[in-house]
Amino acid sequence: MLFAHPLIAVEDDKPWVMSFSFGAAYSTMYPEISIFKNNRNPKIQKALGLNLEYHISDKRYIGLGFTRHEGSYNLDDEIILGQYPVGVRLDNYRQTWAYDYFELSYRRSFDNRLNLTAGFFYYLDYTNFSVVTARYEPNILFVFGRDKPRSDDFGLSLALGYSLPLRDYMKLGLRSKLYYTLAGIESISLAPYISFSF
Repeated sequence: MLFAHPLIAVEDDKPWVMSFSFGAAYSTMYPEISIFKNNRNPKIQKALGLNLEYHISDKRYIGLGFTRHEGSYNLDDEIILGQYPVGVRLDNYRQTWAYDYFELSYRRSFDNRLNLTAGFFYYLDYTNFSVVTARYEPNILFVFGRDKPRSDDFGLSLALGYSLPLRDYMKLGLRSKLYYTLAGIESISLAPYISFSF
């Protein structure tokens, strides 16, 4: 108890907090519609985060953050178009997807080492997609590309975290986070993090 107050006082004197996180996210997105029968939609993704917060008052912070959820797998598949004498074969093709979240947040920490964060985010959806279209039959164009950002590009997030002080300027913690958009719950993540006050 003799050391608790000085540690808190030193942290409060530092106006900035930088945190890094790496964990996993569970996607609630619907499976992709694909012309390939072996196309999958894995639910578990990597979650990487970087946040910079400013200490505005006692136990209250505002911040800017960037989070990426991403995943990939190798796809071996083929498709034969019955109406045209053409086929496409994928050999060890790398199917990738990623979601970038840019967030403005408000965090409140509590004496029991818990903290609650609410945020407003804008996000971009980068997912490989493939289509087959006919141009001037029987010419066939097979296209690989990146999906356009979705129409519901904005959303709200809510996170609950728990941290342990390692030094007067460093904490180690665990944070769970929920992402909600107009389409519903997008994903839920769980990630260990480390933060530095300066």
